[in-house]
Amino acid sequence: MAELSLLGKFAKFPEPLIYRRKHSGNIGTRPEHQSFYAPHLDGKIVFPEWRVMAEHYGSIWRVNLPRAMKLKLVRAVAKWGWKKRDTLTWQVRAAAGKVARRCLGRESIE
Repeated sequence: MAELSLLGKFAKFPEPLIYRRKHSGNIGTRPEHQSFYAPHLDGKIVFPEWRVMAEHYGSIWRVNLPRAMKLKLVRAVAKWGWKKRDTLTWQVRAAAGKVARRCLGRESIE
């Protein structure tokens, strides 16, 4: 959706065409939820929030926009990353812990 918004205007429809239901049992972006979205990554080290940030940066560079606008968007994504720094840091620490456990033979290596 973010990349689409960079390509042009959106049209507003009088009624919703998509309904997103949110509830306490929703699957999130935490690594332990990854097997639901991508079973082939189950047990592997993943960085979902880092991936989202990288995809946003990729979208900025793929679209045809003036350089000044791209720089504003890069700053906006960096600001978002700063706000998410606890989550981003947690993902790196979780990955480091997983690597350490594997090195110590406490977890299977895939």
